[in-house]
Amino acid sequence: MNKSGEKVNLVQLRENEKCLMDFQKEKLDAPPMTFDDCMTADRRGKMQKAEQKAVVQEQKKCNPLDPAPPFAYTDSTTVNAAAVRAALELAYAIFGGPPVLDANLVVKADDKDAAKCQIEMLKRANKLENTILKEMNKAKKQSLKDATVRSGEALEARLQAVLSSNEKIDRVQDMLVKAVDKNCAALQVAPDTIFPGACGAGDPNLGEIETCVIAAIRCEACVSINQLDDLNLNCDQMDDRAANGSCP
Repeated sequence: MNKSGEKVNLVQLRENEKCLMDFQKEKLDAPPMTFDDCMTADRRGKMQKAEQKAVVQEQKKCNPLDPAPPFAYTDSTTVNAAAVRAALELAYAIFGGPPVLDANLVVKADDKDAAKCQIEMLKRANKLENTILKEMNKAKKQSLKDATVRSGEALEARLQAVLSSNEKIDRVQDMLVKAVDKNCAALQVAPDTIFPGACGAGDPNLGEIETCVIAAIRCEACVSINQLDDLNLNCDQMDDRAANGSCP
């Protein structure tokens, strides 16, 4: 179920990217569609296939005649919904909403540099969110081989440690900052005008927005893991490494 959720999340993240790229190229006009509508339109049918695969995997791997795992398990309906939610909420954190307003997005013909900056932020944010899910899934698989991990609380402790300190996650976070800095270097407008979501509040500079977006990604990934596995990870501690009520 975790692997299925990870794949559904990746497909939705890529749908979001494709919608933004098409919006920037003014290709959402036939039929007329807003960017926000596009994210859930499943124009290529890939979301339906990914979600159906989760259902099929559940039927293959989870015999209804056998007792369900005593912890860290939910069904395909829950998994699919959590994976999609995490991807959509990430777009809202960056661009505002729901819904994301077309007026908050940039068309290439109007400002090529701003459009480049927006798509780079979304791509790198998406990469980080799915990387966190992958690394947490790996950690869960390894943890469940340990005879001492026989409860949700024991698993939560292991996963909490992974999300607190993980080389691959940290590396992808660093790549986000470097790539966004590079691709937004020619920006001629204030960064909060093209990242008007929660991370754009208060007239922040680009570095502050990047830090906020990374925290939002970590928050959404953590919340989705709790939903995917019916766990109770401390997501408030995991988003910005501080107990400050920033992530429910």
